[in-house]
Amino acid sequence: VMAAELPRSTLPLAIEPDPDDLARIASDLLELAFGEKAADPQEIAALFREAVPEGEEMWIIDLMSRSSRPEVVQVLTVLGRRYPDRAIAKAARKAARRARR
Repeated sequence: VMAAELPRSTLPLAIEPDPDDLARIASDLLELAFGEKAADPQEIAALFREAVPEGEEMWIIDLMSRSSRPEVVQVLTVLGRRYPDRAIAKAARKAARRARR
């Protein structure tokens, strides 16, 4: 069967993820990574670099800013203070302020 012969779908190619779902995943991963001990800010930044594909950081940070979960504000605040890329750190600080509202 050729691709041109397949019926057209009305579904979008990609579904916009729910910010709360992403926030829950982020906070759950951090909890798994650090357990009961307090997370080291350098480690949070390193985990974020590993988990988020290069070039997608701003998109993920924007989605996280729409979350209502307090853990996300904490992660965004740490990223804003410690992330090595200044533009991403600035976006994380702005996102943390938006998420607090």
